[in-house]
Amino acid sequence: MISIKNIILNNFRNYKNAEVNLSQDNGVFFIYGDNGAGKSTILNAINWCLYGDIVFHGVEFTPEVKPNWANEGDTTEVKLIIQNDDNTYQFRRTASGFDNVGVLEAREISDTGNAGRSLPEYEVNSIIKQVLPENIKNLFFLSENFSNEILGHKSTNSLKSNVYKVSELDTITSAIEHLDLTESYYAKTISKATKDYEKITSLAGIIEHDKKMVDENEKGIELAKTKIAEHEEALNKLKEALVNSKQTRELVQQRDFWKSQLNDVEDDLAKDDASITECMHNTFYKVLLVDEIAEYSEALSVAREAGKIPAPINPKIIAQSKRDGICACCLRKITEKEIEVMDKQQAKYEEIDRLKFLADGINEFSDLREQIKASYYVLCDAMESRDKNSKKKISVEEQLDAVSEKIDSAAEANIPDNPEERRREIEGKIEKWQIRRREYANNIVQLKTEIEKSYAERKRLMTSAGGDAQSLEAELDKIKELRDLLVELRESTEEIIKERIKEGVWESFKKILPDTQFAEISLDDNYSFSFIDKGGFESKVGKLSVGEAKTLALALISTLSNDIGYSDTPLFVDNLFAGIETSHFEDITRCVESLSDKKQIFITYLYAKEGARVSRYFNPAVIRQEIKVVKGDDGICRAEETK
Repeated sequence: MISIKNIILNNFRNYKNAEVNLSQDNGVFFIYGDNGAGKSTILNAINWCLYGDIVFHGVEFTPEVKPNWANEGDTTEVKLIIQNDDNTYQFRRTASGFDNVGVLEAREISDTGNAGRSLPEYEVNSIIKQVLPENIKNLFFLSENFSNEILGHKSTNSLKSNVYKVSELDTITSAIEHLDLTESYYAKTISKATKDYEKITSLAGIIEHDKKMVDENEKGIELAKTKIAEHEEALNKLKEALVNSKQTRELVQQRDFWKSQLNDVEDDLAKDDASITECMHNTFYKVLLVDEIAEYSEALSVAREAGKIPAPINPKIIAQSKRDGICACCLRKITEKEIEVMDKQQAKYEEIDRLKFLADGINEFSDLREQIKASYYVLCDAMESRDKNSKKKISVEEQLDAVSEKIDSAAEANIPDNPEERRREIEGKIEKWQIRRREYANNIVQLKTEIEKSYAERKRLMTSAGGDAQSLEAELDKIKELRDLLVELRESTEEIIKERIKEGVWESFKKILPDTQFAEISLDDNYSFSFIDKGGFESKVGKLSVGEAKTLALALISTLSNDIGYSDTPLFVDNLFAGIETSHFEDITRCVESLSDKKQIFITYLYAKEGARVSRYFNPAVIRQEIKVVKGDDGICRAEETK
C-alpha cells in the first residue's frame, strides 16, 4: 500500500515553516480552516513536489511558489515522506530565485531514518504513479470544478479519456494503433519487396547496358589512340615539309634575285654593244679619212718635190664609192654621213683653192690622229666592260640554273600549298582526339562506378526481397488476426467497463441521494452522463446542481477505485461538503468511508463559525487526524494538529 507519512513546507506560497505528520497509512485526514488559511495550498504542495506545477482545482492560479515576504536568497522547499509497503522514500523539491519548477531529488530512507541511495528515474516515476498518476491525477483531485472539467467532456480531460487511462484501455488502443502501423509497414514492405523484384530485373538490364557502353568506350579509346598516332605521324611529316618549304621559299627568292641580276647584266651588255658599235663607227670613218689624208699628204710631198700639186681626193674613187655605197678602199658599207661628207668635200675642192685645202687637211691631220687614238681607247674600255658583263652573265645564269634545279627538286617533294594552315589543322585534330580519349576514359570510370553501385543495389534488393514477401505475408496475417482480437477485446472490455461504471455510479448516487428526482442514468459512447427524471425528461451534467454534480463525482471515483483499479491511490477532496445540503452529509460520508479502508483520503472544509465540525458525521474509526490551518496577522499560514 502507498501512503504519505510526512509533509514539510518551507517558504512555499503563504507557508514559512509547516510540517504535517500523518499517523496512519489509510483513513480520512481533515484539513480545515477559514477562507484563505491555506487548506488547498497543502494539497497543492503535494502536487508541486511530485510534478513541479501548481495547477490544482480550487486554488486561484498564480505561478509563483515563493511567497512575497520571502528574502531573495531563501529557498522554496516541499518534502514528502512516502511509505510503499516496507520501503520508505523521501521526495524533496527545491527552487530558488524566480524558479517556479525547481529540482526534484528522491532518496531511499534507511531503517535508522537517514537518507540513503538516490533513486533512479524509472523507480521515481513508478512511485509517483502510485501516489498521484500523472495522466489521470485530475481524477484524484476533487473540487467544485470537477464536474465541469471531467464530466463536462473537455478535450484533454474528458471522462472517456480518463476511463481509458484508468482501466488501461488506452494500452489496448495503443497496441491496436501499433499493430495498425505495423500492418501498414508490412504491407508497404511486401509491396516494396514486389517492386524490388521488378527493380532487380531493371537493374540487370542497366548493368548489361552499362557493360556494353564500357566496351564501346574502350573501343573509342583505342580508336582515339590510333587517330592521335596517325595525326602525330602526319604532323611530323608536315613539320619536315615545313622545313623544306622554308628552304624552297628561300630558293624562290634567290631565283628571283638572280633573274633580276641577269636582266641587269643583259641590259649592261646591250648598252656595251651599242657603245662599241658607235665607237667603231666613228673610228672607221676617221680611219678612212686618215688614210686618204695620209695618201694626199704623201702625194703632196711628192708633188712638192716634183713641182706638181695632185687633186686632194680622187674624184673617181669618190664617185665609185657614192655609186656603189661601198668604200673603194676598205670595201665597207658607207653611211649617209660619209656620203654627205664626201659631197661637201668634193664641193670644197671645187670651191677653194686646192693648195689651201690640202694645207688645211695637213694641219688637221695631227688632231685627227689624236681623235682616232682616243676612240681606240674608248673602244678598248667598251670591249673590256662587255667582256666583264659577259662573264658575269655566265655566272648569274649558272646561279639561276642551280636555284631553278633545287626548286624543281623541292616541287617533286609534294610540299603543301599552305603548310602552316595544314599544320594548325592537324594539331587541332590531335587536340580534339585527345579530348575524346579523356572523355572516353572518364566515361569508363563513371560507368564502372555505376555498374558497381547497380551490383550492390541489386544484391541488396535480392537479399531484402528474396524471402520478405512470403514471410511478411504470413506475419501480416498474424498481425491482422491479433489486431482483430484486440479490437474485439477492447470493445467487449469497454462495454463491460461502461456497464459497470453506469451501474456503480447509479448505485452510489442513489445511496448518497436516496430521494433523488431522477429515475435512471445513461452513459453514451462518449461517456456523457444523462439523468432521466420520473417524468421522462433528460438532464445533462451541466444542468445538475453543485451538490448533484459533486455526488456524481464521488460516485464515479468510488466506482473507479473499487472496480477498475488504483484502490490504494490517495484521494484529495477540496471542500467536500460545499454546495451539499446538510441532510445529505451522512450519505456522502458513507460513500467516502467506503473508500478509506484502502487509501488515504485528504478532505478540506471550511470551519463553521458556530464551531460545528463536519467530522462528526464520520465514523470515528476512519478519522485519523484533523489538521487546522490558520493565517496570522503577518500573512503567514500555520498548520496545527487538533486530534
